[in-house]
Amino acid sequence: MRRIYLDEKDGAVAETVKMRLDRVEKREVVRARELAIIKETLLLFIRVWLEHNPAPEEETLAATHALAERRFQSFLDLLAESLQPGRTLFALAPHGRVERNGADAETSP
Repeated sequence: MRRIYLDEKDGAVAETVKMRLDRVEKREVVRARELAIIKETLLLFIRVWLEHNPAPEEETLAATHALAERRFQSFLDLLAESLQPGRTLFALAPHGRVERNGADAETSP
């Protein structure tokens, strides 16, 4: 359909638009693949976590739920902070830091 519409216009403009649409389409394919990888990674992590962590005992269930709620809220706060423009959690990851003179410092690429 887009080819029919573009063929009715100036040939040079049509070619330019087609090339740009092709670039956008290729980027979309890459992003879709990246999202699929992220989804599979998260699902694998959850599965391994559930397989290797036993369910809490009945007598500690209330305390476990309260602790989980606090930890989850802390996670959401950290996530909201990292989603602000110019912020990232990547720099806080252990692989982004090295030990220098007893203090952590970011490595330079």
